[in-house]
Amino acid sequence: MKEWYFSTVEIIVKQHVFLQTITTGAKQQMLEVDGQCFRLVLENGKTITLMKKTISKSKKGDKISNYGNQILQLGLLFKDLIDMIHMPERVRGIRLLKLAMMYFKVYNNLSKYALEILRLPLHQLCTLSEKGSNEEFYSMFVNTGGKFDTHIPADRRMEYLVKEVKKTC
Repeated sequence: MKEWYFSTVEIIVKQHVFLQTITTGAKQQMLEVDGQCFRLVLENGKTITLMKKTISKSKKGDKISNYGNQILQLGLLFKDLIDMIHMPERVRGIRLLKLAMMYFKVYNNLSKYALEILRLPLHQLCTLSEKGSNEEFYSMFVNTGGKFDTHIPADRRMEYLVKEVKKTC
């Protein structure tokens, strides 16, 4: 068994390692695949013949898979945004809004949502100081329970207050 193993390895080494000319084809002929065939000379003098192969892909995309992928991505982004509302964090919020802005712009080039989202990171990162940007970001949320994970958007709180005032009048 050992002799067969060593003889087989010796044959493989002689054929593939110590050859002066190595070709990628089984024959010594110069094959042209997609019209691209070139030789590469190594430092030790060996010549390698390489052929460029291109794989043609179908230009039609899988519309059902693309739609399903898009729905999953938007659903996960929505869940992450809801989680960020319950536990606001400025850096995470800006990152998620940038991602949402990209999705809105990619799927609808005329989207006004992307332009509106662009205003917040512009204020947060460029025009306001760090203190002002923190105040602006955290003023968008209200902690209704005084506990961890009980924040809601400030506009929802205002809607609730307006509804309560209208009931009393």
